[in-house]
Amino acid sequence: MTALHALRSSRPLVLALLLLLCAAPLLSSAGCSRPAAAQKPGSANKRKRRTSSARAGTLLGFIIARKYTTLRAPKNVFMLGGWRSISHWTKLLYLAPEGKKVKKGALVARFQFRHEKARSWIEKRIRKVEAEAQTSEIAEDKKLSDLLSERNKAVLSATTARLDTLKGALVSKNQLEVFKIIHKQALFEIDAVTQRIKAQRKQMRLARAYYKKSIERERSLMTRYHAYKNNYVLRAPHDGVVRHAYHRRRRRKVRKGDGMPAGLPVLHLGHDERLAVRFFVPEHRLREVRIGDTVTVVAGRKELAGKVFRIERFPQEMGFLQSMDSDELPNAREKAFVVVAEIGIAKLTAGNEVRVRLSAPDETSAPRRDNKRRRGGKRRKQRSAK
Repeated sequence: MTALHALRSSRPLVLALLLLLCAAPLLSSAGCSRPAAAQKPGSANKRKRRTSSARAGTLLGFIIARKYTTLRAPKNVFMLGGWRSISHWTKLLYLAPEGKKVKKGALVARFQFRHEKARSWIEKRIRKVEAEAQTSEIAEDKKLSDLLSERNKAVLSATTARLDTLKGALVSKNQLEVFKIIHKQALFEIDAVTQRIKAQRKQMRLARAYYKKSIERERSLMTRYHAYKNNYVLRAPHDGVVRHAYHRRRRRKVRKGDGMPAGLPVLHLGHDERLAVRFFVPEHRLREVRIGDTVTVVAGRKELAGKVFRIERFPQEMGFLQSMDSDELPNAREKAFVVVAEIGIAKLTAGNEVRVRLSAPDETSAPRRDNKRRRGGKRRKQRSAK
């Protein structure tokens, strides 16, 4: 009984020792973490938070020319006679340098043309039709010469038969009638051969016209071939400055060697050296920007001022504006307005992605609507009182 009583009396001491043993690792880890906190590792995290918060307050934009003409990738379709080729992508082989000043008609971009074999195929068809035309001409000439010789024979036999009809006193009456019949038959044969000669000459004219049209048709294939080939070459429609377009599928600027679908912008030919920024403003933030407002363009470490000069009327989905699917873009279904602000002449290249920060809303412009509403309310009350 005394031993059991001693164990029961020492139970609180045992529990206290167990608690101390369990709490020792926690106290040691807490003691080790204190010096690390003294080294201020959260400075990098603070910077990340600042950049992320600043990026969240800005809008996505792209550098473009102030006034430009867009040149797009051609349609990779080649259908000529029996030759048929369709592809959705075309490889860009040459692209004029960014910022290059070009004259009207100058080469600014060239795409891969993979239908060179069609030229030899067309030339072979032209030679074949020309050979058929020559063969037909020789054959028709031979037929005409045969008919002419046949008519000469018929004329000779008719002359002989006419001479026989003059032997009236030397032959019997029945023989004379036979000579007359032979003479009439010879004249009929001459007339028949003459009609055949006329038909043959008409056939020759028709054959020449047919083969002439056939040769023209085959040669027109060569003209169309060169027209198709010229579609793969982009030339400047006017004097200007080359500005590379933004490749939205690759999230970078267009460059040499890219495979491009038909209709994708390749470059923008600016009328001058002035630049602008094209950015997207969500619907709920449209009231923060107006024509003439000043925005801040953030390109890396540079910050430039831009003046808004155009706001498109109708909003579009962000997925459509950036040519991305909803799986690639979280806010693909969000609608936004396209806004363009002029930067002027700056040391930036078109096609780069930038961030745009809107200016603070003007406080003086907000109460105007309230004042108008109040005035309208007063007028209504006055009218109702009257």
